[in-house]
Amino acid sequence: MHPYGSQYGGARLARLPLGYFGASTGAAAALLAAARQPYRVGAVVSRGGRPDLAASALHQVKAPTLLIVGGADDVVLKVNRAALAWLDGGGPHQLAVIPGATHLFEEPGALEEAARLAGDWFSRFSRTGSFSPSNPLAASSPARIAWASMVVGSARRRKCGRVSGPTSIVSRHSSASALSGSSRWSR
Repeated sequence: MHPYGSQYGGARLARLPLGYFGASTGAAAALLAAARQPYRVGAVVSRGGRPDLAASALHQVKAPTLLIVGGADDVVLKVNRAALAWLDGGGPHQLAVIPGATHLFEEPGALEEAARLAGDWFSRFSRTGSFSPSNPLAASSPARIAWASMVVGSARRRKCGRVSGPTSIVSRHSSASALSGSSRWSR
């Protein structure tokens, strides 16, 4: 057993639901991990992610998946629209486009909006799928609040303001063809 196991609850920790968050290339790792544990993962959020790096496993992701992309990040937006079509298991799967945001979400309010969307997604799916109503990581738990506060606090420290328009949400209405030729990354 891991040395922290007994300190933090051991077997109880093993039963906790998982929610994966990944940004940029880390989103591919989150999606691959979710594909490998399809009935253990409750939700996945990708921010400015590269789901094309996990293209071979996208059809195995059963967890509700939110792809958050900046509206001014043309290349990543195209890749995420294509990935949405490949996410065909379980679901729901959605694409949220934050207007005017670039790849790093450095624009005023963009990172804060991404954090809000991610927190809402995890809260929404914390009681469904692999998650149970008795889940200690439910929306109001200290752990979830601490995570949301950390992300939003980081955005505030960067002196972010308001996003310049409504975030658009798209549900799986894209062509998967863009993934087939996107193995090379260029900007």
